[in-house]
Amino acid sequence: GLHRRHIVSGCCCCSVYYHLQQLHSTTMQGTNLSSLKRHPALIPLYIFVGAGMAGAFFYTLRLAFKNPDVTWNRVTNPEPQKEYAEKQYKFYSPVRDYSTYRAPVPKFDDEN
Repeated sequence: GLHRRHIVSGCCCCSVYYHLQQLHSTTMQGTNLSSLKRHPALIPLYIFVGAGMAGAFFYTLRLAFKNPDVTWNRVTNPEPQKEYAEKQYKFYSPVRDYSTYRAPVPKFDDEN
């Protein structure tokens, strides 16, 4: 291996190699539990980033399973948009009661 005394008197390429080796041999601060204890200001950052990732993941799951435009099985549910005809799809809607509301959409039934 290269020793420090050889690098100081050696060429600049060896010096760059030594410094890059030193950078890669250490771990980034705040990535393990022991260094996170030394940097407590990073804890809220990890909490909020984790909460944001969890929120995005669960919202994507909600869209995949509750969206009236998505169907997972065309045999049992060929028209998924009719399933939510009188259900509330939005998280919060104080304006109307979806159990009595009928959307003005045409009925497309097979008449053949």
